[in-house]
Amino acid sequence: MFDTNATRVGFETLRSKLAAAVPANYTNLVTAALGTPLQHAIRALKIYNNTNQTIFISFDGINDHEYAPAGTAWVWDFSTNREDPSGRFELPRYTQVYVRYNAVAPTTNEVVLVVIYGAVN
Repeated sequence: MFDTNATRVGFETLRSKLAAAVPANYTNLVTAALGTPLQHAIRALKIYNNTNQTIFISFDGINDHEYAPAGTAWVWDFSTNREDPSGRFELPRYTQVYVRYNAVAPTTNEVVLVVIYGAVN
């Protein structure tokens, strides 16, 4: 649930997966998981694909939801410009983020996930 009493920005611990550990599919959800499930409902998510190959991101471990070419980074900000607290977007607590490679396995660097949430003092 979105915390409307948040007074500051909070960050969860970075999650990362080395290139060699990125699997070809989501069949084994343990190996496809990018770190642990989210511990908060989040307001923003940053993903860095520092590998040398394209990867896919999944939020259900079944379907591809995002395409991340090699060497790219992007931000999903779910709460920007929302004035009505009852209508804010969030990525729910306990969501697990999964990764897989496209056609060629990555061999260098890693995939990194940054999680930003609304924290209460």
